Amino acid sequence: KEAEIEIVGEDIGDQVETKKQPLIGLSYDPKDDEFIVTLEHHEHIVPKPKEIAVDEDVTGIKAVEVVEQNGTKHIIKMVEPLALPQ
Repeated sequence: KEAEIEIVGEDIGDQVETKKQPLIGLSYDPKDDEFIVTLEHHEHIVPKPKEIAVDEDVTGIKAVEVVEQNGTKHIIKMVEPLALPQ
């Protein structure tokens, strides 16, 4: 899947950080208390997440929302790559 990252916060408004890029992985580092999104050409780190919500249906994960301690939301939207004709 590909992913887009959007950040929503009172002090920054609503911003798209990354457009469609192949998703490598999502992980949590308990030692540093960080949620990490790894894309093909970008790594996004959410420090000290207080809440993680997953939106999914029968086709899989649609989005992941990670909320920081200060209330800033990091929304990772999953996007199916366009299928090219064979």
